[in-house]
Amino acid sequence: MLSVDEETAFLAGKSALRHRDVAEKIGHILPTDVREVTLTDGKTKLKVLGYIPISTVLEGSPIDDIAYVIEELAEELIVGVRVMEFYDIKLDPSTNRIIVGRNYSSFELYAHN
Repeated sequence: MLSVDEETAFLAGKSALRHRDVAEKIGHILPTDVREVTLTDGKTKLKVLGYIPISTVLEGSPIDDIAYVIEELAEELIVGVRVMEFYDIKLDPSTNRIIVGRNYSSFELYAHN
């Protein structure tokens, strides 16, 4: 399980995890047809080694995602815009805090009559 600290970044695009050895401790790196990704600068291209399902906790809320494994990332974990939208994750620059709007740690089942 990963936790959020100074080694986590939030960027547009798909989530990504740095370091093959960290990914292999979490689980098996799965192959992908995606060979490289381009950063938001439109120029920098990074090699994708594969992907891995990850589970982490942000501000007490469990977060599940599929992350690319990319060795050259500047941060340990980059949370992609898709997961940020799904969990309604917001950054508050005035307090330097992360706000998770949707916590899926519990759910209710409803019977349909």
